[in-house]
Amino acid sequence: MDDVIDSFRQKEITKFKALLNILAVLNSNTTKPEKTKDATVNYYSHTLNEIKALAASVIRQGQRTQRRLQPSTRPSPEAIHAKCQ
Repeated sequence: MDDVIDSFRQKEITKFKALLNILAVLNSNTTKPEKTKDATVNYYSHTLNEIKALAASVIRQGQRTQRRLQPSTRPSPEAIHAKCQ
């Protein structure tokens, strides 16, 4: 199931597809109790949510950094002061 998580992390599959794959693996295992399967689904679902949230956070941080690095269209107060001298 870690391969499924890696595929999701690399955006090769959607969250829906990842969950389907995880459920298919668990469903095919008849030796595990339902309680264990439920706990496993909850664990991997939480993991997928964390990956998605972290990716969104990284994208937002990159956008903020990019905006800060772009030249401003308005001169800074220091530049205006330097021109007046």
